[in-house]
Amino acid sequence: VFDKKTNRFLAGKTEEEWDQAVQKSAEEEMKEDEKKDYEALGGDDGDKSGNCHVVTSNIIEGAGGKVPKSYNPPGYAPGLRYDD
Repeated sequence: VFDKKTNRFLAGKTEEEWDQAVQKSAEEEMKEDEKKDYEALGGDDGDKSGNCHVVTSNIIEGAGGKVPKSYNPPGYAPGLRYDD
């Protein structure tokens, strides 16, 4: 769930739980991300290549959240995965 008040994806957790989950997910993602090739348009969605939006999606999903379809970051966002 994207909380517009705090500008966060809370996923049914307290803010502290969410922060911890995101930090853990980011640490794990960065270990995996070092092995991938950069692709400006998202590549293969993170299997062997990706971009910053793929990494962002992986971190949010790894923490138990989803990017809502209503979230609209400024500019072009290839690779950002939205909740179905």
